[in-house]
Amino acid sequence: MDMKIALIYFSPTNNTANMAKYIKEKLANLDKNMLVDEFNITSHSKRQQNLEIDQYDAFFFGFPIYAWRAPKLARAWLQTLDGRNKKCSVFFTYGGVDPGAAHYNIKHILEEQGFQLVSTAEFVCKHTYNCGGWNVMKNRPNRSDFNIADEYIKKTYKKFLSEDNESVHIENPKISERILLRLEQDIKKVLKPPSRKGEECSICRLCEIDCPANAMDSELGDADSNLCIRCYRCFINCPDKILKIEDLYPIYLLFEKVERLGVDESTIFSNFFI
Repeated sequence: MDMKIALIYFSPTNNTANMAKYIKEKLANLDKNMLVDEFNITSHSKRQQNLEIDQYDAFFFGFPIYAWRAPKLARAWLQTLDGRNKKCSVFFTYGGVDPGAAHYNIKHILEEQGFQLVSTAEFVCKHTYNCGGWNVMKNRPNRSDFNIADEYIKKTYKKFLSEDNESVHIENPKISERILLRLEQDIKKVLKPPSRKGEECSICRLCEIDCPANAMDSELGDADSNLCIRCYRCFINCPDKILKIEDLYPIYLLFEKVERLGVDESTIFSNFFI
């Protein structure tokens, strides 16, 4: 019987989507008879649709890392699923800053929902904030990152086929929930949401339709500050290029003191755990 895999990803600025498409291509090379269904759950409306868990033998989930975890919206969506003891893997994309508690946290969520997590990975990509004045990991992923992805895909697929049900071991980073929540809240305090600041546009509504948080009002040209996750999907994809964000370079200077910003890119590696 041919294996059927669901490849599901949350990707506001396409870093995770591009890695998902690479994984899908490599899976097809491993087994021409394998069936892989791709689901982009970035938009709010897509996450309202039902996922038929029983139709699939295994799952790949892909998320960016925001504030040391998968985005809150993605975590909440995962908590609506019934894993039914199905095997899965998670791959993260991030701008080379710090994966924080992402792997450990996602393992806890998925196992609480009844999935068997057999592997996780982290892939270095250009930082989302490059759109606002940063210059971090602009040439990533590179060939080395994709080579690591190739190994991750092959070994994960082997685990999917194996009768071994052992879950991947992830070290506890011992970061408290209080600190993680504060990081998420601080981003909203420090960064303003995108806005067209009263200027007219074609009202194509793409910003509203595609918003992951259902936060954007295309008529007003403003996002609800409480709902907006500052992913900048609307800003990057606006066909009129009318939406505006603040200069993010001052945030770079702030983060530089506490994160791995400004280091030699060649010292930051993609990685996987299995």
